[in-house]
Amino acid sequence: MGIIASLQVAGGGADANILNERGLPTVNLTTGMWGIHSAGESLALKDLVKLTELIIEVVRLAPAFVSRRGRKAG
Repeated sequence: MGIIASLQVAGGGADANILNERGLPTVNLTTGMWGIHSAGESLALKDLVKLTELIIEVVRLAPAFVSRRGRKAG
């Protein structure tokens, strides 16, 4: 897809933290927003489209995912 993944530490309380704590490896996918939690919060439409394409690709590849425990998910 032409996306280079990077890991970043983010502040705040994400739902992913709860899932990770319960043993389900989870990540947050950024939307590329700026001015988050302000009156100027916004998002470029092209970034939203790219994120949607990424999510569709993740769902498409999900059946082939092998968990850390060595079993196929699902």
